[in-house]
Amino acid sequence: MRPTLRRGPSLLCALALLAACSSASSKPARDDGARVIALEGVTVIDGTGAPPRPGMTVLIEDGRIAAVFPVGGGEVPGDAERPEVRGMYVIPGLIDAHVHLATFERDELHAELLRYALLGGVTTVRDMGGNTARVAELARGARDPGALSPRIFFSAVVAGPRWFATYDSARVRYWSAGHPAGRAPGVRMLSADAQVDSIVDEARAMGATGIKVYSDVAPARLAALARAAHARGLRVWAHAIVPPSGPDEVAAAGADVVSHADMLVWAAAGAGDTLASRTARARLFRAFPPDSPPIDSLLARMKARGTLFEPTLLVMFRGMAREESPAGARLDPLLEWAAGVTRRAHAAGVPVVAGTDAMGTTIPGIHAEMQLLVSRAGMTPLEAIRAATQTAARALGAEDSLGTVAVGRAADLVLLRADPSADIRNTQTVAHVVRAGRLHRREEPWRPAPMAEPAPGTREVASPEG
Repeated sequence: MRPTLRRGPSLLCALALLAACSSASSKPARDDGARVIALEGVTVIDGTGAPPRPGMTVLIEDGRIAAVFPVGGGEVPGDAERPEVRGMYVIPGLIDAHVHLATFERDELHAELLRYALLGGVTTVRDMGGNTARVAELARGARDPGALSPRIFFSAVVAGPRWFATYDSARVRYWSAGHPAGRAPGVRMLSADAQVDSIVDEARAMGATGIKVYSDVAPARLAALARAAHARGLRVWAHAIVPPSGPDEVAAAGADVVSHADMLVWAAAGAGDTLASRTARARLFRAFPPDSPPIDSLLARMKARGTLFEPTLLVMFRGMAREESPAGARLDPLLEWAAGVTRRAHAAGVPVVAGTDAMGTTIPGIHAEMQLLVSRAGMTPLEAIRAATQTAARALGAEDSLGTVAVGRAADLVLLRADPSADIRNTQTVAHVVRAGRLHRREEPWRPAPMAEPAPGTREVASPEG
Protein backbone atom coordinates (compact mmCIF):
# COMPACT_ATOMS: atom_id res chain seq x y z
CA MET A 1 0.00 0.00 0.00
CA ARG A 2 1.34 3.40 -1.01
CA PRO A 3 1.15 6.38 1.36
CA THR A 4 0.13 8.86 -1.36
CA LEU A 5 -3.63 8.30 -1.26
CA ARG A 6 -5.99 9.40 1.46
CA ARG A 7 -9.71 8.73 1.57
CA GLY A 8 -11.34 11.49 3.58
CA PRO A 9 -14.80 11.64 5.08
CA SER A 10 -16.22 13.50 2.08
CA LEU A 11 -15.43 10.61 -0.26
CA LEU A 12 -16.98 8.07 2.07
CA CYS A 13 -20.08 10.23 2.49
CA ALA A 14 -20.40 10.54 -1.29
CA LEU A 15 -20.17 6.78 -1.65
CA ALA A 16 -22.77 6.23 1.06
CA LEU A 17 -25.11 8.68 -0.66
CA LEU A 18 -24.70 6.96 -4.01
CA ALA A 19 -25.33 3.60 -2.36
CA ALA A 20 -28.57 4.85 -0.86
CA CYS A 21 -29.73 6.23 -4.20
CA SER A 22 -28.76 3.32 -6.44
CA SER A 23 -28.55 0.12 -4.42
CA ALA A 24 -31.56 -1.35 -6.21
CA SER A 25 -30.80 -0.14 -9.74
CA SER A 26 -28.40 -2.94 -10.77
CA LYS A 27 -29.41 -6.52 -10.24
CA PRO A 28 -28.98 -9.99 -11.70
CA ALA A 29 -30.69 -10.21 -15.07
CA ARG A 30 -32.33 -13.38 -13.78
CA ASP A 31 -32.54 -13.69 -10.02
CA ASP A 32 -32.42 -17.49 -9.87
CA GLY A 33 -29.11 -17.62 -11.75
CA ALA A 34 -29.64 -19.40 -15.08
CA ARG A 35 -27.77 -22.69 -15.30
CA VAL A 36 -27.30 -22.41 -19.07
CA ILE A 37 -26.56 -19.13 -20.86
CA ALA A 38 -25.68 -18.66 -24.53
CA LEU A 39 -23.85 -15.47 -25.50
CA GLU A 40 -24.40 -15.46 -29.25
CA GLY A 41 -22.94 -13.30 -31.98
CA VAL A 42 -20.19 -11.82 -29.82
CA THR A 43 -16.54 -11.01 -30.46
CA VAL A 44 -14.31 -12.96 -28.09
CA ILE A 45 -11.13 -11.36 -26.73
CA ASP A 46 -9.80 -14.27 -24.71
CA GLY A 47 -7.21 -12.59 -22.47
CA THR A 48 -4.18 -14.38 -23.93
CA GLY A 49 -3.25 -11.51 -26.23
CA ALA A 50 -4.65 -13.35 -29.26
CA PRO A 51 -6.57 -11.33 -31.88
CA PRO A 52 -10.32 -10.87 -31.39
CA ARG A 53 -12.60 -13.59 -32.78
CA PRO A 54 -15.88 -12.14 -34.13
CA GLY A 55 -19.09 -14.07 -34.69
CA MET A 56 -18.72 -16.43 -31.74
CA THR A 57 -21.00 -18.14 -29.25
CA VAL A 58 -19.92 -18.62 -25.64
CA LEU A 59 -21.93 -21.31 -23.85
CA ILE A 60 -22.05 -21.23 -20.06
CA GLU A 61 -23.23 -24.16 -17.95
CA ASP A 62 -23.13 -24.59 -14.18
CA GLY A 63 -20.89 -21.58 -13.67
CA ARG A 64 -18.24 -22.58 -16.21
CA ILE A 65 -17.51 -22.01 -19.86
CA ALA A 66 -18.80 -25.13 -21.57
CA ALA A 67 -18.02 -24.24 -25.19
CA VAL A 68 -16.75 -21.48 -27.46
CA PHE A 69 -17.61 -21.88 -31.16
CA PRO A 70 -18.54 -19.87 -34.25
CA VAL A 71 -22.22 -18.96 -34.51
CA GLY A 72 -24.01 -21.97 -36.02
CA GLY A 73 -21.02 -24.22 -35.41
CA GLY A 74 -22.29 -25.89 -32.26
CA GLU A 75 -25.41 -26.87 -30.41
CA VAL A 76 -27.20 -24.51 -28.02
CA PRO A 77 -29.53 -26.26 -25.54
CA GLY A 78 -33.17 -25.38 -26.01
CA ASP A 79 -33.56 -24.22 -22.41
CA ALA A 80 -30.59 -21.83 -22.56
CA GLU A 81 -31.07 -18.21 -21.62
CA ARG A 82 -30.21 -16.08 -24.66
CA PRO A 83 -29.62 -12.47 -23.61
CA GLU A 84 -29.52 -9.85 -26.34
CA VAL A 85 -25.76 -9.39 -26.63
CA ARG A 86 -25.20 -9.72 -30.36
CA GLY A 87 -22.45 -7.38 -31.54
CA MET A 88 -20.91 -7.03 -28.07
CA TYR A 89 -17.33 -7.85 -27.05
CA VAL A 90 -16.56 -10.52 -24.44
CA ILE A 91 -13.41 -10.28 -22.33
CA PRO A 92 -12.44 -12.26 -19.22
CA GLY A 93 -13.58 -10.78 -15.93
CA LEU A 94 -11.05 -8.15 -14.89
CA ILE A 95 -8.76 -8.84 -11.95
CA ASP A 96 -7.50 -5.97 -9.81
CA ALA A 97 -4.36 -7.53 -8.39
CA HIS A 98 -3.79 -4.91 -5.70
CA VAL A 99 -6.56 -3.69 -3.41
CA HIS A 100 -6.82 -2.97 0.31
CA LEU A 101 -10.34 -3.64 1.52
CA ALA A 102 -9.69 -3.28 5.24
CA THR A 103 -6.77 -0.98 5.92
CA PHE A 104 -9.09 1.21 8.01
CA GLU A 105 -12.55 0.67 9.44
CA ARG A 106 -15.36 1.06 6.89
CA ASP A 107 -17.41 -2.08 7.44
CA GLU A 108 -20.67 -0.33 6.56
CA LEU A 109 -19.38 0.41 3.03
CA HIS A 110 -17.86 -2.93 2.07
CA ALA A 111 -21.00 -4.33 0.46
CA GLU A 112 -21.36 -1.27 -1.80
CA LEU A 113 -17.66 -1.08 -2.65
CA LEU A 114 -17.70 -4.70 -3.75
CA ARG A 115 -20.96 -4.32 -5.67
CA TYR A 116 -19.60 -1.32 -7.56
CA ALA A 117 -16.42 -3.25 -8.37
CA LEU A 118 -18.35 -6.21 -9.75
CA LEU A 119 -20.74 -4.10 -11.84
CA GLY A 120 -17.71 -2.18 -13.14
CA GLY A 121 -16.23 -5.37 -14.60
CA VAL A 122 -13.98 -6.56 -11.77
CA THR A 123 -14.77 -10.18 -11.00
CA THR A 124 -11.71 -10.90 -8.83
CA VAL A 125 -9.47 -8.91 -6.50
CA ARG A 126 -6.24 -9.65 -4.66
CA ASP A 127 -6.23 -8.01 -1.24
CA MET A 128 -2.71 -7.00 -0.28
CA GLY A 129 -2.89 -6.42 3.44
CA GLY A 130 -4.98 -5.00 6.24
CA ASN A 131 -7.27 -6.46 8.87
CA THR A 132 -6.87 -10.04 7.68
CA ALA A 133 -9.67 -11.36 9.88
CA ARG A 134 -12.15 -8.92 8.28
CA VAL A 135 -10.91 -9.63 4.75
CA ALA A 136 -11.20 -13.38 5.38
CA GLU A 137 -14.82 -12.80 6.39
CA LEU A 138 -15.51 -10.87 3.18
CA ALA A 139 -13.80 -13.58 1.14
CA ARG A 140 -16.02 -16.25 2.66
CA GLY A 141 -19.11 -14.24 1.77
CA ALA A 142 -17.87 -13.79 -1.80
CA ARG A 143 -17.76 -17.55 -2.35
CA ASP A 144 -21.52 -17.57 -2.82
CA PRO A 145 -22.05 -17.69 -6.62
CA GLY A 146 -24.84 -15.14 -6.24
CA ALA A 147 -22.79 -12.67 -4.21
CA LEU A 148 -22.67 -9.14 -5.63
CA SER A 149 -18.93 -9.13 -5.10
CA PRO A 150 -15.75 -10.06 -6.91
CA ARG A 151 -13.97 -13.19 -5.80
CA ILE A 152 -11.51 -12.22 -3.07
CA PHE A 153 -8.02 -13.69 -2.85
CA PHE A 154 -6.14 -12.30 0.13
CA SER A 155 -2.80 -12.21 1.88
CA ALA A 156 -1.60 -12.62 5.41
CA VAL A 157 0.74 -9.80 6.46
CA VAL A 158 4.28 -10.40 7.64
CA ALA A 159 6.80 -7.71 8.63
CA GLY A 160 9.72 -7.21 10.95
CA PRO A 161 9.67 -5.51 14.38
CA ARG A 162 10.78 -2.12 13.05
CA TRP A 163 7.77 -1.96 10.70
CA PHE A 164 5.31 -2.59 13.52
CA ALA A 165 7.04 0.08 15.61
CA THR A 166 7.08 2.77 12.92
CA TYR A 167 4.01 2.20 10.73
CA ASP A 168 0.77 4.14 11.28
CA SER A 169 -0.18 3.13 14.83
CA ALA A 170 -3.94 3.52 14.29
CA ARG A 171 -3.85 1.20 11.32
CA VAL A 172 -1.70 -1.34 13.14
CA ARG A 173 -4.31 -1.40 15.92
CA TYR A 174 -7.15 -1.92 13.46
CA TRP A 175 -5.28 -4.59 11.53
CA SER A 176 -4.49 -6.38 14.80
CA ALA A 177 -8.21 -6.73 15.63
CA GLY A 178 -7.77 -6.54 19.39
CA HIS A 179 -4.53 -8.53 19.54
CA PRO A 180 -1.14 -7.12 20.53
CA ALA A 181 0.74 -5.68 17.55
CA GLY A 182 2.46 -8.43 15.62
CA ARG A 183 0.52 -11.25 17.28
CA ALA A 184 -2.79 -11.12 15.43
CA PRO A 185 -3.64 -14.15 13.30
CA GLY A 186 -2.78 -13.16 9.75
CA VAL A 187 -0.82 -10.05 10.80
CA ARG A 188 2.41 -11.42 12.22
CA MET A 189 5.74 -10.00 13.31
CA LEU A 190 8.71 -11.86 11.88
CA SER A 191 11.01 -11.46 14.86
CA ALA A 192 14.33 -13.26 15.24
CA ASP A 193 12.72 -16.18 17.07
CA ALA A 194 9.50 -16.37 15.05
CA GLN A 195 8.75 -19.73 13.45
CA VAL A 196 8.07 -19.23 9.75
CA ASP A 197 6.33 -22.61 9.44
CA SER A 198 3.73 -21.74 12.06
CA ILE A 199 3.14 -18.29 10.51
CA VAL A 200 2.49 -19.87 7.12
CA ASP A 201 0.33 -22.66 8.56
CA GLU A 202 -1.82 -20.08 10.31
CA ALA A 203 -2.21 -18.04 7.11
CA ARG A 204 -3.23 -21.11 5.16
CA ALA A 205 -5.78 -22.10 7.81
CA MET A 206 -7.36 -18.63 7.51
CA GLY A 207 -7.84 -19.13 3.79
CA ALA A 208 -5.06 -16.81 2.60
CA THR A 209 -3.69 -17.34 -0.89
CA GLY A 210 -0.37 -15.64 -0.23
CA ILE A 211 1.97 -14.00 2.24
CA LYS A 212 2.43 -10.23 1.84
CA VAL A 213 5.87 -9.19 3.07
CA TYR A 214 6.01 -5.53 4.01
CA SER A 215 9.35 -4.43 5.46
CA ASP A 216 12.23 -5.13 7.82
CA VAL A 217 12.95 -8.66 6.58
CA ALA A 218 16.52 -9.69 5.75
CA PRO A 219 17.18 -11.77 2.61
CA ALA A 220 17.84 -15.06 4.44
CA ARG A 221 14.66 -14.77 6.50
CA LEU A 222 12.68 -13.79 3.40
CA ALA A 223 13.99 -16.86 1.56
CA ALA A 224 13.04 -19.12 4.49
CA LEU A 225 9.55 -17.63 4.57
CA ALA A 226 9.18 -18.12 0.81
CA ARG A 227 10.27 -21.76 1.02
CA ALA A 228 7.75 -22.44 3.78
CA ALA A 229 4.96 -20.71 1.87
CA HIS A 230 5.66 -22.48 -1.42
CA ALA A 231 5.86 -25.85 0.33
CA ARG A 232 2.28 -25.28 1.50
CA GLY A 233 0.95 -24.01 -1.80
CA LEU A 234 0.90 -20.31 -0.87
CA ARG A 235 2.22 -17.47 -2.99
CA VAL A 236 4.69 -14.84 -1.81
CA TRP A 237 3.89 -11.22 -2.61
CA ALA A 238 6.14 -8.30 -1.68
CA HIS A 239 7.07 -4.72 -2.30
CA ALA A 240 10.02 -4.49 -4.68
CA ILE A 241 12.06 -3.42 -1.67
CA VAL A 242 11.65 -5.04 1.73
CA PRO A 243 14.40 -3.20 3.61
CA PRO A 244 17.08 -4.32 4.09
CA SER A 245 16.28 -6.60 1.12
CA GLY A 246 16.56 -4.85 -2.24
CA PRO A 247 14.74 -5.74 -5.48
CA ASP A 248 17.24 -8.35 -6.61
CA GLU A 249 17.25 -10.01 -3.18
CA VAL A 250 13.44 -9.95 -2.98
CA ALA A 251 13.14 -11.69 -6.34
CA ALA A 252 15.98 -14.12 -5.60
CA ALA A 253 14.38 -15.07 -2.28
CA GLY A 254 11.36 -16.39 -4.13
CA ALA A 255 8.79 -13.59 -4.29
CA ASP A 256 6.27 -14.55 -6.96
CA VAL A 257 5.14 -10.96 -7.55
CA VAL A 258 6.92 -7.69 -6.75
CA SER A 259 4.96 -4.44 -6.55
CA HIS A 260 5.58 -0.73 -7.22
CA ALA A 261 7.60 0.36 -10.24
CA ASP A 262 9.47 3.24 -8.61
CA MET A 263 11.03 0.90 -6.03
CA LEU A 264 13.05 -0.92 -8.70
CA VAL A 265 15.48 2.02 -8.73
CA TRP A 266 16.82 0.66 -5.46
CA ALA A 267 18.70 -1.97 -7.51
CA ALA A 268 21.11 0.83 -8.48
CA ALA A 269 21.33 2.52 -5.08
CA GLY A 270 24.52 2.73 -3.05
CA ALA A 271 25.05 2.28 0.66
CA GLY A 272 24.51 5.96 1.37
CA ASP A 273 21.37 6.36 -0.73
CA THR A 274 17.89 6.73 0.65
CA LEU A 275 14.33 6.84 -0.66
CA ALA A 276 13.13 8.68 2.43
CA SER A 277 12.82 12.07 0.71
CA ARG A 278 11.46 13.07 -2.67
CA THR A 279 14.69 14.96 -3.42
CA ALA A 280 16.83 11.91 -2.72
CA ARG A 281 14.62 9.71 -4.87
CA ALA A 282 14.66 12.23 -7.72
CA ARG A 283 18.47 12.18 -7.68
CA LEU A 284 18.45 8.38 -8.05
CA PHE A 285 15.91 8.52 -10.86
CA ARG A 286 18.07 11.02 -12.75
CA ALA A 287 21.31 9.12 -12.11
CA PHE A 288 19.94 5.72 -13.12
CA PRO A 289 17.36 5.93 -15.92
CA PRO A 290 15.27 2.84 -16.71
CA ASP A 291 17.67 1.77 -19.47
CA SER A 292 20.76 1.95 -17.25
CA PRO A 293 22.81 -1.27 -16.86
CA PRO A 294 21.85 -1.99 -13.20
CA ILE A 295 18.15 -1.81 -14.04
CA ASP A 296 18.47 -3.84 -17.22
CA SER A 297 20.39 -6.50 -15.28
CA LEU A 298 17.69 -6.64 -12.62
CA LEU A 299 14.94 -7.01 -15.24
CA ALA A 300 16.86 -9.79 -16.99
CA ARG A 301 17.15 -11.70 -13.70
CA MET A 302 13.47 -11.16 -12.92
CA LYS A 303 12.55 -12.59 -16.31
CA ALA A 304 14.85 -15.59 -15.81
CA ARG A 305 13.32 -16.31 -12.40
CA GLY A 306 9.75 -15.93 -13.62
CA THR A 307 9.08 -13.04 -11.27
CA LEU A 308 5.90 -11.13 -12.04
CA PHE A 309 5.97 -7.34 -11.91
CA GLU A 310 3.06 -5.20 -10.73
CA PRO A 311 3.89 -1.52 -11.35
CA THR A 312 0.80 0.11 -9.69
CA LEU A 313 1.04 3.19 -11.91
CA LEU A 314 -2.38 4.54 -10.98
CA VAL A 315 -1.60 5.19 -7.33
CA MET A 316 1.50 7.18 -8.26
CA PHE A 317 -0.05 9.14 -11.11
CA ARG A 318 -3.19 9.91 -9.15
CA GLY A 319 -1.22 11.02 -6.14
CA MET A 320 1.44 13.09 -7.86
CA ALA A 321 0.39 14.13 -11.38
CA ARG A 322 -0.07 17.91 -11.53
CA GLU A 323 -2.88 17.82 -14.08
CA GLU A 324 -6.00 15.68 -14.25
CA SER A 325 -5.55 14.09 -17.68
CA PRO A 326 -2.93 11.32 -18.04
CA ALA A 327 -2.26 12.60 -21.56
CA GLY A 328 -1.38 16.09 -20.34
CA ALA A 329 0.26 15.50 -17.00
CA ARG A 330 3.61 17.23 -16.48
CA LEU A 331 5.44 14.32 -14.94
CA ASP A 332 7.88 14.63 -12.09
CA PRO A 333 10.94 12.30 -12.10
CA LEU A 334 9.19 9.56 -10.12
CA LEU A 335 6.30 9.31 -12.57
CA GLU A 336 8.54 9.44 -15.62
CA TRP A 337 10.79 6.78 -14.15
CA ALA A 338 7.96 4.48 -13.03
CA ALA A 339 6.35 4.60 -16.47
CA GLY A 340 9.71 4.17 -18.18
CA VAL A 341 10.78 1.14 -16.16
CA THR A 342 7.38 -0.49 -16.74
CA ARG A 343 7.86 0.04 -20.48
CA ARG A 344 11.38 -1.40 -20.18
CA ALA A 345 10.22 -4.42 -18.16
CA HIS A 346 7.49 -5.21 -20.66
CA ALA A 347 9.92 -4.94 -23.58
CA ALA A 348 12.34 -7.25 -21.72
CA GLY A 349 9.67 -9.94 -21.38
CA VAL A 350 8.93 -9.54 -17.67
CA PRO A 351 5.22 -10.40 -17.18
CA VAL A 352 3.32 -7.28 -16.10
CA VAL A 353 0.36 -7.56 -13.72
CA ALA A 354 -2.35 -4.88 -13.52
CA GLY A 355 -3.09 -3.76 -9.98
CA THR A 356 -4.19 -0.38 -8.74
CA ASP A 357 -3.43 0.00 -5.01
CA ALA A 358 -6.47 2.29 -5.40
CA MET A 359 -9.46 0.06 -6.01
CA GLY A 360 -11.86 2.92 -6.68
CA THR A 361 -15.32 3.55 -5.31
CA THR A 362 -18.24 3.88 -7.72
CA ILE A 363 -15.99 2.97 -10.71
CA PRO A 364 -13.07 0.51 -10.48
CA GLY A 365 -9.61 1.99 -10.84
CA ILE A 366 -8.44 -0.94 -12.97
CA HIS A 367 -9.75 0.84 -16.08
CA ALA A 368 -7.41 3.77 -15.40
CA GLU A 369 -4.51 1.39 -14.68
CA MET A 370 -4.98 -0.29 -18.06
CA GLN A 371 -5.12 3.09 -19.77
CA LEU A 372 -1.81 4.04 -18.15
CA LEU A 373 -0.23 0.75 -19.24
CA VAL A 374 -1.12 1.68 -22.81
CA SER A 375 -0.49 5.43 -22.79
CA ARG A 376 2.60 5.47 -20.56
CA ALA A 377 4.12 1.99 -20.68
CA GLY A 378 3.79 1.22 -24.37
CA MET A 379 1.48 -1.77 -24.17
CA THR A 380 -1.10 -2.49 -26.83
CA PRO A 381 -4.71 -2.67 -25.63
CA LEU A 382 -4.65 -6.47 -25.94
CA GLU A 383 -1.50 -6.61 -23.80
CA ALA A 384 -3.05 -4.37 -21.15
CA ILE A 385 -6.14 -6.58 -21.05
CA ARG A 386 -3.89 -9.60 -20.63
CA ALA A 387 -2.15 -7.88 -17.70
CA ALA A 388 -5.56 -7.53 -16.00
CA THR A 389 -6.76 -11.04 -16.83
CA GLN A 390 -4.47 -13.94 -17.67
CA THR A 391 -1.31 -12.57 -16.06
CA ALA A 392 -3.20 -11.34 -13.02
CA ALA A 393 -4.71 -14.82 -12.63
CA ARG A 394 -1.17 -16.20 -12.74
CA ALA A 395 -0.23 -13.85 -9.89
CA LEU A 396 -2.98 -15.51 -7.84
CA GLY A 397 -1.92 -19.00 -8.83
CA ALA A 398 -5.37 -19.34 -10.42
CA GLU A 399 -4.53 -19.35 -14.13
CA ASP A 400 -6.14 -22.79 -14.54
CA SER A 401 -9.55 -21.43 -13.54
CA LEU A 402 -9.57 -17.66 -14.10
CA GLY A 403 -8.29 -15.02 -16.50
CA THR A 404 -9.12 -16.41 -19.94
CA VAL A 405 -12.17 -17.16 -22.09
CA ALA A 406 -11.61 -20.88 -22.55
CA VAL A 407 -13.52 -24.11 -22.09
CA GLY A 408 -13.45 -25.28 -18.48
CA ARG A 409 -12.61 -21.88 -17.00
CA ALA A 410 -14.91 -20.19 -14.53
CA ALA A 411 -17.58 -18.16 -16.31
CA ASP A 412 -16.30 -14.76 -15.17
CA LEU A 413 -16.79 -12.45 -18.14
CA VAL A 414 -17.44 -8.84 -19.09
CA LEU A 415 -19.61 -7.86 -22.06
CA LEU A 416 -18.68 -4.53 -23.62
CA ARG A 417 -20.54 -2.37 -26.12
CA ALA A 418 -17.38 -1.25 -27.94
CA ASP A 419 -14.09 -2.84 -28.98
CA PRO A 420 -11.37 -2.57 -26.29
CA SER A 421 -8.72 -3.96 -28.65
CA ALA A 422 -9.15 -0.85 -30.81
CA ASP A 423 -9.19 1.57 -27.87
CA ILE A 424 -8.46 0.56 -24.29
CA ARG A 425 -10.91 3.23 -23.06
CA ASN A 426 -13.68 0.95 -24.29
CA THR A 427 -13.24 -1.38 -21.31
CA GLN A 428 -15.54 1.16 -19.66
CA THR A 429 -18.49 0.35 -21.95
CA VAL A 430 -19.75 -2.37 -19.59
CA ALA A 431 -23.20 -3.74 -20.46
CA HIS A 432 -23.21 -7.01 -18.49
CA VAL A 433 -20.93 -8.83 -16.10
CA VAL A 434 -20.97 -12.61 -15.67
CA ARG A 435 -19.60 -13.90 -12.40
CA ALA A 436 -19.67 -17.63 -11.58
CA GLY A 437 -22.12 -18.13 -14.43
CA ARG A 438 -24.63 -15.50 -13.27
CA LEU A 439 -25.46 -12.64 -15.58
CA HIS A 440 -25.64 -9.16 -14.04
CA ARG A 441 -26.86 -6.21 -16.06
CA ARG A 442 -25.25 -2.83 -15.49
CA GLU A 443 -27.85 -0.08 -15.37
CA GLU A 444 -26.00 2.74 -13.62
CA PRO A 445 -24.28 5.69 -15.36
CA TRP A 446 -20.53 5.50 -15.84
CA ARG A 447 -18.49 8.10 -13.98
CA PRO A 448 -14.85 7.77 -15.07
CA ALA A 449 -12.55 7.33 -12.11
CA PRO A 450 -9.70 9.80 -11.55
CA MET A 451 -6.96 9.41 -14.19
CA ALA A 452 -9.33 7.57 -16.57
CA GLU A 453 -10.48 9.10 -19.82
CA PRO A 454 -14.06 8.28 -20.89
CA ALA A 455 -14.70 5.91 -23.76
CA PRO A 456 -14.95 7.61 -27.18
CA GLY A 457 -18.39 8.89 -28.00
CA THR A 458 -19.64 8.75 -24.43
CA ARG A 459 -20.66 11.66 -22.30
CA GLU A 460 -18.66 11.98 -19.10
CA VAL A 461 -20.80 12.20 -15.98
CA ALA A 462 -19.40 14.32 -13.15
CA SER A 463 -17.90 12.05 -10.49
CA PRO A 464 -18.01 12.63 -6.73
CA GLU A 465 -14.56 11.03 -6.60
CA GLY A 466 -12.71 13.63 -8.63
